[in-house]
Amino acid sequence: MKLKALILGTSLVVFTFAGVAGAETPVEKPYPSREESLGLVGGAGIGALAGGPFGLVLGMAFGGWIGDRMDTQKKNARALNEELEDSRKETEALNAKLEDSDRAVEALSLQLKASRERLAQVNEKS
Repeated sequence: MKLKALILGTSLVVFTFAGVAGAETPVEKPYPSREESLGLVGGAGIGALAGGPFGLVLGMAFGGWIGDRMDTQKKNARALNEELEDSRKETEALNAKLEDSDRAVEALSLQLKASRERLAQVNEKS
């Protein structure tokens, strides 16, 4: 009777955590990531040492979940770094355009000043 309760409880915990981990990632992966695999194995070893067969199952579940989270975090960091690099390139391009615009404004200001001086000379002669 105790064995059946243990198996039922273990199955319930494993399927619950599997459902929670699956709920965060709607797209199914073709195979587990390196981090997830290491988490499964490491969690299984630590869980087995700490809690026997029940600890093995719980350790695998938690280790896989933590490994998956680490893999997701690693992918997100990589994507954010790519976005940051794209933003830097865009900022550099916009700064270059701004400098060109500033130079054009300066040239036009000089032309306007020269035109006003010529107009003042023409007005003085008239």
